[in-house]
Amino acid sequence: MNNKLTILDQILKEINHPILQIFEESESEKDIENKLGKMKLEINKNLIDLYLWRGGVNGASVYDGTFEYFFSFGSFIDIGSAFSLLLLDRKTLKIYDKKLPFIQSLTGDTVSIDLSSKSSTRGMLLLFSPSLTLSSELMTVYDSIEKWIETIIECYKRNAYKMNSDGTLEIDYQLEKEISLDLNPLSDFWKS
Repeated sequence: MNNKLTILDQILKEINHPILQIFEESESEKDIENKLGKMKLEINKNLIDLYLWRGGVNGASVYDGTFEYFFSFGSFIDIGSAFSLLLLDRKTLKIYDKKLPFIQSLTGDTVSIDLSSKSSTRGMLLLFSPSLTLSSELMTVYDSIEKWIETIIECYKRNAYKMNSDGTLEIDYQLEKEISLDLNPLSDFWKS
């Protein structure tokens, strides 16, 4: 996983992606593990590696105009904001259960990782986007965090994702779908 994060880091630096300027500082591995334990979530090594690589974007940036898209579904947010979303959900909608919503978009859509040791989608990433899926249910979108990172790398390499001169992300949705379906054969979203 770390070698893929290194490749992604190089790509983001080569294209001078503005997200590099707004990533938060990483927390320690012990702090992340403690937070997962307090929420009764399974520890996922790749999730920890992601947050040790970069701390995510500040979740409040969705509201203050500084949010940047990392890929088509938004950006991964700082671990504290992800836990806040989960805590709020546990008191209201109860959508996530043992799934941590660590990716957020400007439209309110989220992508979460299933951190339940007894789930059939354990370790998979699930999309909550009623406007895209026409459902209020979570739908598998990436087979794992590692496959998600691999998908993003391929999307940048093959120009499904490219930066415009104004610093915004341009997306070729058809090419993204082809790449994503190929790399995530177990996930339902790309099959539709």
